[in-house]
Amino acid sequence: MQPAKPKRRRESTRVRAYVAAAVLVAVAIGVGSVLRRLPQANLSLLFLLAVLIVAAVWGLWPSILATVLSFLSLNFFFTAPRYTLTVEEEGDLASIVFFLAMAALTANLAARMRNEMAESRAALERVSALLDFSGKMSSAVSVDDVIKALTATIARALRREAVVRLNDEGAPAPHFDDATSVRLELITRGDGAVAIRGAPLSLEERKLADGLCEQASLAMERILLVENLKTAQLAAQTEQLRSALLSSVSHDLRTPLASIIGSVSSLLEYRELLKQEDQHELLQTVLEESQRLNRYIQNLLDMTRFGHHRIELKREWVDLNDLVSAAVERFGHMTSHFRIEVEIASEVTLIHVQGALIEQALVNILDNALDFSKPGDAILISGSLGDDAIVIDVVDPGPGIGEAERERVFDMFYTAGQRGDRRHGVGLGLAICRSIVEAHGGTIEALPGPGGIGTCMRIRLPVSGNPIGDGDA
Repeated sequence: MQPAKPKRRRESTRVRAYVAAAVLVAVAIGVGSVLRRLPQANLSLLFLLAVLIVAAVWGLWPSILATVLSFLSLNFFFTAPRYTLTVEEEGDLASIVFFLAMAALTANLAARMRNEMAESRAALERVSALLDFSGKMSSAVSVDDVIKALTATIARALRREAVVRLNDEGAPAPHFDDATSVRLELITRGDGAVAIRGAPLSLEERKLADGLCEQASLAMERILLVENLKTAQLAAQTEQLRSALLSSVSHDLRTPLASIIGSVSSLLEYRELLKQEDQHELLQTVLEESQRLNRYIQNLLDMTRFGHHRIELKREWVDLNDLVSAAVERFGHMTSHFRIEVEIASEVTLIHVQGALIEQALVNILDNALDFSKPGDAILISGSLGDDAIVIDVVDPGPGIGEAERERVFDMFYTAGQRGDRRHGVGLGLAICRSIVEAHGGTIEALPGPGGIGTCMRIRLPVSGNPIGDGDA
């Protein structure tokens, strides 16, 4: 039943136009009666004005009605003998006929001008709608945005309801009892359709609908291609990350295992032939490589925990000297080849942290420092109180880190430079350090060592309150 409403509305508008034409002719009759003494040629201009107004406002057919009524009224009321449709003088008859011809011609020209203006205005509105819609399509970030903008633009420009449906499997096609269907062409996702309610579209309306749907198709195609590209990039990055992880982990776990297996095999096969010192050295190798293997596994576990945000800090007041000593002891005999110097200021002896995590961060940093240093080098671990933070520095005299790499060394699986006679790890240590420090609300950065020699790994932790009477966070 809904389609009958626009039809009744159009019929009502048409009736009002014809009534308005009759009313304007009646007004001209009234004005002419007041100005009866004017020459008939001047009175005819009143009716010609009425015809022009009707033609300009309501179009051709109402103006033809106004022309006929004006012709009859001019003859009946203002041509002798009055109040009849007869004409006494041939001159008056010629004037009336001439008026009829001029009125009809003027009405036709005015109606054509009105139609052309209406078409120009409609064309301008269509161009404006296309430009506005083009701007929306360039900024659309999802297919839903495109569909909403398309239906809203059709409703505003064509004054019709529209439904958009992409041809997904199992989805019904858009449908109205009285609708025009416009195709959406999508290479990536298959075609779609737009159902536009109402009578068949005019040629210009169809062009506008086709233009809107073409722009919508291009926008959807762009969005779908971007989504597919992101998916492909994510898959490629995931595969690259997986390959790097497997490659690094398999290599770095196999190497200490090879040392352990070699040392144990030597002990089992040649124990009777080996001196006590040689046996002790092989056992020391087993211990050191086992500890290194344990650190790698711990880093992998920490990476998994931080990657899934499973860290819940359990802070307590701990002695920074104890944390440093525990971190150094985890390297066992390995540190005997270096000079480990510890300088902790008295005002930062106690820090409010989760001790096990900060110890692990120090172990990872110290592992890097040992790997990049030569036997006999001094490695300094210091703690001091800055303006607004506790500062922990680990300084080694190694080759240092280039300025371009000082931020990248904290990325997972990234290793800077080449180490001397020691192999590098999987590139997780410093990444885990950053996660641990940031979980405590602090920062970590790589800086040049004193005098530009070596590397200084600096941890800054926020200052907590007084340890006396302060409970766990």
